[in-house]
Amino acid sequence: MESFLGQYPFLTLAIFTAAYIPYVIARALLKPLWFDELATLFVARMDSIAKIVTVLSAGVDAQPPLSFFLVHWSTRLPIGELISARIPSMFGFWLMSVCVYLFAARRGPRIWAILALLFPFTTGLFFYATEARPYGLVLGFSALALLAWQSAPNSRYRPLWLIALFLSLAATICTHYYGVLVPIALGAGELARWWRRRAIGWEMAAIAASYGVLAWLRPILSAQTSRLGVHWAKPKFAYVLEFYNSSLEPALLPIALLVLAVGAYEMIRRKPATLSQDNLPVEELVAALAFLLIPLSAYAVAVLVTHTYTGRYSIASLLGMSLLFCWGVRHFTGDRTGSALVAVLVLCALLGPEELRTLRTARHYKLNADLQDEYPFPFNGDLPIVVQDGRDFLKMARYAPPELARRLFYLADPEQSLRLEGSLGLDVSLLDLKNWFPLQVEQYRSFVMHHDRFLLFWGKPAKESLIGWQMTKLLEDGARLEVAKQRGQRVLFTVDLRGKAPPSFSDNVQRVP
Repeated sequence: MESFLGQYPFLTLAIFTAAYIPYVIARALLKPLWFDELATLFVARMDSIAKIVTVLSAGVDAQPPLSFFLVHWSTRLPIGELISARIPSMFGFWLMSVCVYLFAARRGPRIWAILALLFPFTTGLFFYATEARPYGLVLGFSALALLAWQSAPNSRYRPLWLIALFLSLAATICTHYYGVLVPIALGAGELARWWRRRAIGWEMAAIAASYGVLAWLRPILSAQTSRLGVHWAKPKFAYVLEFYNSSLEPALLPIALLVLAVGAYEMIRRKPATLSQDNLPVEELVAALAFLLIPLSAYAVAVLVTHTYTGRYSIASLLGMSLLFCWGVRHFTGDRTGSALVAVLVLCALLGPEELRTLRTARHYKLNADLQDEYPFPFNGDLPIVVQDGRDFLKMARYAPPELARRLFYLADPEQSLRLEGSLGLDVSLLDLKNWFPLQVEQYRSFVMHHDRFLLFWGKPAKESLIGWQMTKLLEDGARLEVAKQRGQRVLFTVDLRGKAPPSFSDNVQRVP
């Protein structure tokens, strides 16, 4: 097997790519764009790159510009936005998988490297392969930097690898601000290499130089500093644990089946496995561990500097997970080719049917059916409709029929959001978007002055927590709310501000759970 893979070194990647492309396209077709992706799409569809930079410098989105540039170009392709807006993320996840495979293949048999290639697809982070946000690109650029860092010292093309190392790290930082942690992970590996070789190479210079791109990003970064500490995602250590759990929990069953299958294979052979004598350079093991621990360093940065953190900001940790999984299985099974083949077949047996189910589902998928959570009942009449949750509002405004979209409003008041919810929520983001795009986002006070009767669409989106302060504020202001329609956790209220609620009513207002 190993000789065959060595004879046709690119066959594995060709087969992988042929399976990957239809799989991610089908997954992209199975979900409508949501709030964050729609915000990306609005910005990316500006007329020019210069306008995108202008919009981001005004604070419309708290991300660097590179992912918006790539979506700007990809959405010009003559295909639907569900695919075109996600092409950069699809490419980034593919690039990550290929680079991790090549990285692992340089330190052992290629059959073992296939485990590193497939492992990301068993995790919860595969979701970001079809998410029109920066995270897939962060994975791709980070993995390319890792491969370049490994390749540079002993390659006759060392100058080119050093350039690739610098550019990929700079691209990572230009894609997401928490990408600044990737050079630190590689720097830890480079320090271990220095300890082994007693010499600092040009790799460290390339790693350090990548931070120079922050000078170019300074105007965009400065636009977000005024909102530090009042972002919805305040740093909590629970987010770190939640990230590891949500990432690795889907992989537990594949790992368990893999261990059982390999163990059964070893018992049938009746030759107990012995620990392999790994020849992994210590610096590569240190780098993999540093990537694995990126959530901890991200949390530290959030507490000390940004005051903003959620688990996906640590997505580059997937590189460490994949490599350590590959090396761990290989070490404890004695580096046997037969065991590696069994492990690979188990993962393929799990992932293959899932891909086939996804492809079949995508053939019969209808977007309107998936939007039933946003439109759980007819919105009859002509009264304005206030959507409490900003995530619902942007999605409904995008996909609603024109006659319904004209009636949809979001009421924003950052001061009230901060008072009642403890953060700016989505109010500032939607007000920023309104300055550049035709969205019916109105100031709360102005809207209620001109509308004494309207509908309030309230409730939590499926699989999400409820956010929004508008109902609490309306009750404080003495509004009468009557249930007009209800389905599940979705409720449509009629709001009447013409009368005044009894004093005891507003005195007993409780925060909406």
